[in-house]
Amino acid sequence: MIVRRLHLHPFAGTSDRELAFERGLNVVLGPNEAGKTTMGNALRQLLFVSTRLSKREAEREVMPFLPIGGGDTIRVTADLEHRGDSWRIQKSWVSGQSATELTLPDGAVLTDPDAAQTALAERLLELNQGTWEHVLFAFQGGVGAGLERLGEEKEEFEDLNELLRRAVFETDGVSLEGLAESIAHRWKDHFGRWDREARRPEGNRGLDQPWKREAGSIVTAWYERERARIAREEAESYYRRLDEVTTRIQTASQANESLESWVTSHEAVATDAEKRATLEGTLAKVAAREKEGKQISQAWPAALEKIAHLDARIAEQKKRITELSEQLTRAQAWQAAGRRREILQRAEVVVTRGKEAAEAEAKLAQVDPEKVRELETVEQECLRLRARLEAARLSVTIRSSRDSSLNLETQAGIEPPETHALSQGEALAFEAGAQAAIRHSDWEVEVRSGEIDVEAEQNRFRELSEKTANLLETLGAADREQAQGRLAQRREHQREVESLRRQLTEILDGHDLETLRKEVSEQEDPKDSSGSGGGNPAEIAESRGKAQAEIGNLEREITEMRRQVAGWETEHISPDALLDKLIDARAERQEAEKAITALRPLPDDAESAEVFLADFRRRKGTLEEYRRSLQERLIEKAQLEGQAPEVEPAEAEEQLVEAETRFDQAEAGGRAIDRIRIEFEKLRERLDQGTLEPWLKHLGEIVAPLTADRYREIDLGAGTFARKDDRLVPFAGLSMGTRACLGLAVRLSMARWFLEDRDGFLILDDPLVDLDPPRQDAAATLLRHFAQEKQVILLTCHPAHAELLGGNRMVLEPAL
Repeated sequence: MIVRRLHLHPFAGTSDRELAFERGLNVVLGPNEAGKTTMGNALRQLLFVSTRLSKREAEREVMPFLPIGGGDTIRVTADLEHRGDSWRIQKSWVSGQSATELTLPDGAVLTDPDAAQTALAERLLELNQGTWEHVLFAFQGGVGAGLERLGEEKEEFEDLNELLRRAVFETDGVSLEGLAESIAHRWKDHFGRWDREARRPEGNRGLDQPWKREAGSIVTAWYERERARIAREEAESYYRRLDEVTTRIQTASQANESLESWVTSHEAVATDAEKRATLEGTLAKVAAREKEGKQISQAWPAALEKIAHLDARIAEQKKRITELSEQLTRAQAWQAAGRRREILQRAEVVVTRGKEAAEAEAKLAQVDPEKVRELETVEQECLRLRARLEAARLSVTIRSSRDSSLNLETQAGIEPPETHALSQGEALAFEAGAQAAIRHSDWEVEVRSGEIDVEAEQNRFRELSEKTANLLETLGAADREQAQGRLAQRREHQREVESLRRQLTEILDGHDLETLRKEVSEQEDPKDSSGSGGGNPAEIAESRGKAQAEIGNLEREITEMRRQVAGWETEHISPDALLDKLIDARAERQEAEKAITALRPLPDDAESAEVFLADFRRRKGTLEEYRRSLQERLIEKAQLEGQAPEVEPAEAEEQLVEAETRFDQAEAGGRAIDRIRIEFEKLRERLDQGTLEPWLKHLGEIVAPLTADRYREIDLGAGTFARKDDRLVPFAGLSMGTRACLGLAVRLSMARWFLEDRDGFLILDDPLVDLDPPRQDAAATLLRHFAQEKQVILLTCHPAHAELLGGNRMVLEPAL
């Protein structure tokens, strides 16, 4: 199918425009907003958009193209040619009155939108809408889009795949796609909602929340197996609990009989044992009071003596603290004075260095910076004059032909004169800058270069030389380098003076130098008895701190001892009263020992009354617990017998074995269908290998001349282009120009495959805009060659591109 005529009346920004196309290359030239893209949109609208649209479809497909100036109607008409037959299609989209009219080659007319669209798709378009829009229509820089889409989802290129794979994918009436769908369905029937890696239902959903929808046979068998396993566990658990309850009942009955006999025989002994325990407790308390009283009676006098000793030591340390405080005051005063002396000493050193630097700077006062800069300027000019004079060089040769010697004087440029004596045949050669002079007693020859005013230049050079000498004398230097060095020394002395002035300010830190000198000179040196100027304040302060700490320790110790003595006085009044209490405790202990002797003896294996009583109470409590436990077990057994499961453990085990067998069979079936799926995919992959190789080969044939042999082939799997030097470049790494160049190659090669046995057209929008001139020439050649077989509609806003391409040219003027 090719386009012969396209009429927009109206569409978007175009109110009424008609374009006529020819076979081969058609170039539509126009500036931006002239309606080139509008023309392509109108053709797309005519071919693919039905006039029977829902409200939402109309908003998406029609509203964007309503006339800009107002109106509710768009209409497009086109004359098409397909295999020598003429077709005409006209569509208009109006709210409530949209219409389609497709005129067939025999004159018949279709006005039903669905029938017309079906005829277009089957008899004219032949390729699906996605192929046309993404391969054969390339607007707004879409030439490179084919390159971007390679390696992505291939749904919109199914025509290319079908075209190349048809011979191997459909055999003997069996559709591989149908077989793939059947295998996928069977696979889902087995593995639906099954997590193969975890070997559990998806989401770890157990019997408390089982899968119902889309659950496969494996998941169903797994749930059945779990139910059988739980039923077996419940049966086993029930009979296990019943056995345990019966055993506990028997054990409790036997234990009751033995334990009750022991408790009855030891009841009386236990009564006396309780009394014994009370008496032994009293005896222990009395013994403890006796022991404590004896210890206190010995410690009381010693504590009073130590309190007196500690009071004496505290008084000594307080006296020492007073002496150390006075000594610290004297030492701090001497230390503060020492700080002022240190500041003055540092300041005097800086003052002395400042005077020395100022005197050194004064000796170089005659080195004026302005004079030094003037000297540098004059010397630079002298060098330029010398260079000009020497640049106009003269070569002079003199040869004597006399029998006697020839006495001459020569002068080369501004150099001093020289005398020479030449014998017969002897030659004298020299070079001079701009001027040369030869003088004899009888004659004189002077030669000047005509390039410059030699005399003026030489006079100026002499003036500058004299000025240089005067400046050097003024600066007290032999040459410019020495003058610059003396100037650098002067500046260094100035910086040193300023630096020392800042140092002095920092050292004094607000002190006045003369005041500081006066304070230091008037200060006396107060020596202590050791002659050390009052001692080290830090050491004195440390000694005082140690004395204060010792007082604190002594005071805490004496406080604790006084608290202890006060406690003894509160409890025992005096040491004598404490002795009376010790006598009373001895009598109470003897009375308790007598009462213990009158009690029934403990069993031979009892360690003490307390141990025996603990054992008796424990056994008596255990007896009561056994009685309660026996009653509870009897009740539990009665209740348990009323909850017997429906199946015995043996029957539940058989059901579990059957369920596990069904689960294993389901898994085996799943593994089988999975192996079939894997082998089928391998087979389809082998069938699919190489089906795109002819297209890729043709793409390489286009890429090579289009990129001046820089790129050769494409690897769809890796997403790379191979360069001439065998380096692989990823799509994303290509430059904008190369990407456009390769995108055009992809577009042309894909269009060739889609349209190989069909009439068709290719629309390109400014495919040369991102290419350099050599690649534009190559691209134009390829486009002209492609247009020899297929119709090409190329849109551009560049007159130079239109001139380069040739073909049927249509010029669009901007819409008013």
